[in-house]
Amino acid sequence: MEANDGGPGNDAPPWENAGSSDVPPWEDLPPDLPMIGPYDSDPEPMPARQPAPRSETAARPAPVVRAPVQAAPAEPAEPVRITPPKPPVAGEDGSPPAFTGAWPELAASLPLKGLAQQLAYQSELVQVVGRTFHLRAPVAPITEAGVVERLQQTLAEHLGVDVRVQCEIGAVADTAAAADARARAERQREAEATIAGDPFVQGLLREFGGTILEGSIQPRAA
Repeated sequence: MEANDGGPGNDAPPWENAGSSDVPPWEDLPPDLPMIGPYDSDPEPMPARQPAPRSETAARPAPVVRAPVQAAPAEPAEPVRITPPKPPVAGEDGSPPAFTGAWPELAASLPLKGLAQQLAYQSELVQVVGRTFHLRAPVAPITEAGVVERLQQTLAEHLGVDVRVQCEIGAVADTAAAADARARAERQREAEATIAGDPFVQGLLREFGGTILEGSIQPRAA
C-alpha cells in the first residue's frame, strides 16, 4: 500500500507539507518588505535628573544686623577740690621746716624707681611740719610701709637731715605727674602752632588740598 503524502491520512502538520525547503519561514520573506522598528513613538529614555546647583546665597547665613548701642551719656565728673598746701611750720620740738619749696619740683628731681618714684610723682604735699612731710596720695598701694621708707631715706639724703613721711589717701591735683602732663600739653600746642604757621607747609596744603591729620604732630622731647 502506498502512502498518500497529501491525503487526509497524512498526520504531519500543514506547515511541514508546504515545501521541502529547509529555510526558516522568517528568512523566506520578500526582499522588498520594509524593515519594522524602532517606532518614532517609542519613548526616549528619561535623562538622569541632575541635582540643582547649590546657591551660595542659601549656603551663607544672612548677616545679622544689630541696632547700634548708644552709650548712656556720661555723668559730669565732680570737680576735684584743690586744697593748697598749708604753710610750712616748725615742729613741736622747735625744729625748723625741713623743706619750704615746691613739692612737684622736688619730687620730680628725686632719684627714685618703682613704687617709691610713683609715690613721690603722684602725691600732693599737704604740709611740712618740722621734719615731717604730710603727703596725700591717690591710691593706697603706693603708700605701703616699705615704699614710704624708701622715700624717707631718699629725702633725707637729698636734704641732709632725717625726715619722716606720713601719707593719707584722697584726691590730688598739685603733683609732679600733673605738672608733667601740663608741660607736655603745652609742648604739643606749641608744635601744632609752629606747623600750622609754617609758610612751606601752608603752600603744600593749598597746592594739594591736603590737611594735617590730628595727632600726627609730635613735639620734640624736652
